[in-house]
Amino acid sequence: MRILITGINGFAGSHLVDFIRKEHPEAKIHGLVRRESSMVNLQATKDFLTLHIGELTRQSSLESIVQLSEPDLIFHFAGQPIADTKFADSVSTMESNLIGTVNLLEAVKASNYDPIIVIVSSSNVYGIVKEEDLPLVKDRSVSPASPYALSKASCELAAVMYTKTYGLKCVISRSFNHSGPRRPRSYVDSSFAYQVAQITNQRIPPRITVGNLDAIRSFTDVRDMVRGYWLLAQTGVPGEIYNIGNPGAVRIKDMLDMILKISDFEGSIEVVQDPKLLRKIEVPCLVPCIKKFEAISEWKPTIPYETTLRDMYEYWKKRA
Repeated sequence: MRILITGINGFAGSHLVDFIRKEHPEAKIHGLVRRESSMVNLQATKDFLTLHIGELTRQSSLESIVQLSEPDLIFHFAGQPIADTKFADSVSTMESNLIGTVNLLEAVKASNYDPIIVIVSSSNVYGIVKEEDLPLVKDRSVSPASPYALSKASCELAAVMYTKTYGLKCVISRSFNHSGPRRPRSYVDSSFAYQVAQITNQRIPPRITVGNLDAIRSFTDVRDMVRGYWLLAQTGVPGEIYNIGNPGAVRIKDMLDMILKISDFEGSIEVVQDPKLLRKIEVPCLVPCIKKFEAISEWKPTIPYETTLRDMYEYWKKRA
């Protein structure tokens, strides 16, 4: 089996590599990376990979990589993540996410290969959600409230169109928050774990800056999530969209309290809200209904969130 992973050096991409190496060691793994990308997440696995330098915005680059990798499976992670987007860069967000996805699909269409393509979308496409509307079902109308969410909703439509019109085999994961070691500290729980680790190691004063602590989120361990992506590739129906995430929920304040409890810092830590960390448009509640995906795969999250937070804290403590 030959597998192509775009954004292989990122958070989820590198954990998918770990999963495949453990569960399917016979697989040949190819990865798309940008020339200036960090390889720190692949330090333990890079010798088992074939990496290709390319750009999502250059279709000719992707055509060459598809021809070289001869994929049976493609997992599409690459693009601009939500933590790196601002309302001022709407055009670059659409170029990276939507145009990059279309370029990948065009590259597959132009090839002689017929891979299953897992398109990783985001729960942010649901838009502003109230607590009484939970859990979110796939059939709920999307209502993007940010350029990032708009780009992901557009990627979903493109994947469905390429499946129905051109016969590509795209299956779409509408992914909810996933976390764990290697998660960039620009994300809320990783930011908290990083700050507490720095405090514990006496690198910074005992003071944590936070954003909105009242938001409600579903958090899935990334190791459960990549197992879900693999099952989606095996069982998903082309052209269909599946929520993947933990149907449980946690308030951000409670998550911070869990990290503080996990840490071995013995003093008191001041918690200060930083207005700069409050998003222009905050999605207050994101919790999925995953019955559609459970029905085809029997997938369920198995790693407790406390374990995820502990592993992430220890990761940052060692790196700090």
